[in-house]
Amino acid sequence: MKLEREVPGWVEAGIISPAQAEAILMRHPNRAAGRWMVIFGTIGSVLCLAGVSLLIASNWQAIPPLVKLGGLLTLLAGSMIFAVEAQARGAHRAGWECGYLVASVCPLLGLALISQIFHLDGKMSGLLAAWFGAIVVLPFASRSVAAFVVLIIAGYAWLGTGLDELSWLKHFRSFAFVYMGVGAALAAGSQLWLRVGAKVQRSVGEFVGVATVALMGWLAGFDMTMWVTYWIVLFVAALGWIWLSLERERPHQLNVGFVLVGLLIVSTFLRLAGTMANTGLLFLSGGVVLLVTACLLQFLRRTLLNRRS
Repeated sequence: MKLEREVPGWVEAGIISPAQAEAILMRHPNRAAGRWMVIFGTIGSVLCLAGVSLLIASNWQAIPPLVKLGGLLTLLAGSMIFAVEAQARGAHRAGWECGYLVASVCPLLGLALISQIFHLDGKMSGLLAAWFGAIVVLPFASRSVAAFVVLIIAGYAWLGTGLDELSWLKHFRSFAFVYMGVGAALAAGSQLWLRVGAKVQRSVGEFVGVATVALMGWLAGFDMTMWVTYWIVLFVAALGWIWLSLERERPHQLNVGFVLVGLLIVSTFLRLAGTMANTGLLFLSGGVVLLVTACLLQFLRRTLLNRRS
């Protein structure tokens, strides 16, 4: 779109702010249509891939191993050729993103198929590590958001299975802190996307990384005896993140801070009130606190954004 090409230049020239640029693109009708096309296209690709897998699985025993492997390689090659050609010819982003999505998932299916055909045995973390290694170059070579999301999922799955196989990891908080470190590294590393002009990838990686830190940080408190002190520190950090998001004009990151604040408020109330009320009263009071907190946070969010605009 011509507007999408022009607006970043306006921001660099200082004509408009990043927040104003985002608002302009959000109000542009073709922008919204393109976003929904990508979303529906991605869902459709996942459903088609799942349907093909189920059809093959229902006739698995009757299909020769070489035919299985050949069909998967054909699907992988076809999706890559389609995605590269569609991107090179300037087709709609939804089309070639779906092609890269299929190409990112196929290596996992291929590795599982090879291990089954040749009766290879090993740990799940090894399979996921091989999948991660097989697609690690694809998002950076293609600048595909779908491939980048699949890469993040593969990395998180590999990390989770690897940590689960470690005998010394006895507490969930250790598991959560490792994920918090990885999330912080992902958010910081995603800033490098700006050097190649891939703003969407930067936003996706940053959002997933910050959300991982927030979610795992909140969950770690349930596995601590000093959870009150820990959650107070996390609450202050969430407020600081809200301020930083406003200063850097990133509304999508602002939401993460408000969600974390809401989770901490409701969770603290439930843990404090859990020993003083029966189950029915606990659920009723918890629901009221959740609704009131959500309304107040939404009002505060809108007020802060309106003051910044």
